[in-house]
Amino acid sequence: MELIIVEENTKEELKEKFILLREAYDDLKDEMIRLEFEVDCLKDDQDEREEEMRLQRSELMHLLELVKVMQEEKEGTRTSLRDSRRLLTILQETVIEVVARKSESQNNAVCCSQNISLYFLKKKKKKK
Repeated sequence: MELIIVEENTKEELKEKFILLREAYDDLKDEMIRLEFEVDCLKDDQDEREEEMRLQRSELMHLLELVKVMQEEKEGTRTSLRDSRRLLTILQETVIEVVARKSESQNNAVCCSQNISLYFLKKKKKKK
């Protein structure tokens, strides 16, 4: 049925055309509401994705900072280990030196004691 209104249309025909126009208008209105709802849903989805991106970006920055701190701690640990090794080497050398001096000192004391004993023995022999 044509929706063009002409003078020859009867009241019933006009009524039918009006009903068809009303149905088409309602369909368009429903479609418009559906499209607006869909646009709102898409906007909400986009907002959620943007918020998720911000959160992920923030978490990534936090993780990068954490990695940086951990790398600095690792380097600090390496430095500390190097320093500890140097200190241990110095202590080891010092202990060896002290032990050597003590041993030398004991050897000198034994030699000195032996020399004194020999001296007195020789003296005794001369007196006899």
